[in-house]
Amino acid sequence: MNKIPIFRFLFHADPKIMNIENYKTIALKKGWKTELAGPLFQQTERDILTFDTFSVLATIAKDQLSFGGGTLLNWLQLRDSPRFSFDLDTQLQFPAKTKQEVMAKIVEPINNSLRKSGKVTSIEVDGKKYEIGLIYFDKEKDHFSNMLSLKRSVHALTIGRDAHEYIRKDFDELSDKQVLKLKGMYGGKFCKIEDVRIEIGFSESGEPKFPTKETDVEPLVNPEAGLSPVKANVTVMEHTIASKIFRLGKHYSNTELISTIPEFIKTISDLRYWKSANLDETLKYIRQISASEDYGVKEILDSSENMLKWLKSERKAKDQFERGAQTSMLATRISYLKVISNVSNLIQRIREQLQD
Repeated sequence: MNKIPIFRFLFHADPKIMNIENYKTIALKKGWKTELAGPLFQQTERDILTFDTFSVLATIAKDQLSFGGGTLLNWLQLRDSPRFSFDLDTQLQFPAKTKQEVMAKIVEPINNSLRKSGKVTSIEVDGKKYEIGLIYFDKEKDHFSNMLSLKRSVHALTIGRDAHEYIRKDFDELSDKQVLKLKGMYGGKFCKIEDVRIEIGFSESGEPKFPTKETDVEPLVNPEAGLSPVKANVTVMEHTIASKIFRLGKHYSNTELISTIPEFIKTISDLRYWKSANLDETLKYIRQISASEDYGVKEILDSSENMLKWLKSERKAKDQFERGAQTSMLATRISYLKVISNVSNLIQRIREQLQD
């Protein structure tokens, strides 16, 4: 029985770098470690796998998609002290009415291309087949009418669920005999399977929702990992900053406040880098976003400041920043209060722009 080549699916990364000792070496060279966890080798593997998935989309879909959100912001602007981000936010660059249309025009051609190029790991047990490396509709995360939620299943060594547990849900059930057979196919020890999350926003008009610029993108693990940059259309920084300020300033119920703490922490962490941004442009985008959602700019700024005061006093928010997997390392380099103060300064500068 031939052993399953677990990293055959890699589109951009070299399978030779996919081992735990190498992850630890990269993490230590990057200074990615905490007193509690030591070298952050799991974050290293996640970054490689996220960038590999980004490379699939940016290369095969080319100008059909633009990219934004926290992952791209950290890859491009916040590399020295990153907030780890492992999902991909994209925007369709042509009109589409339904999610089925986006699947047919974007996802299915990508998957066909991956199959033709041999970048898929097929797992077959008693006539049942699952393909690692393809992009699938993510029913569990799909909640918005104009946003298609997807996932790319990938093999991993340090993150995700054991392969037989992951595959069980797609095979309905696996008998003990089938589990043993699958284990043998993996060489006697299960690796893991993880999902890289992808969201594609779309509209019937097809007008670009976000202003973009063609940019060379590389992962946080570089230069240590030696992955070559990939060109993509990326949302300009000023629009990303504006959208994150708007997120802070939206209206939330008391119940939503607690459940949304992880998102608030990611938002304020990503807003710590703004001094090189054009604040006139940032204000312009806040106006556009606010108007489209029936908010006033002053309303958003006032509410953002109130949100910062609440986050400053809320212990759960501070704990999330200091202990969360995406921000715990950042917390060793900048204090929670400093992050909040920095965002407060940004909002004050935006107010000054508004008054000019």
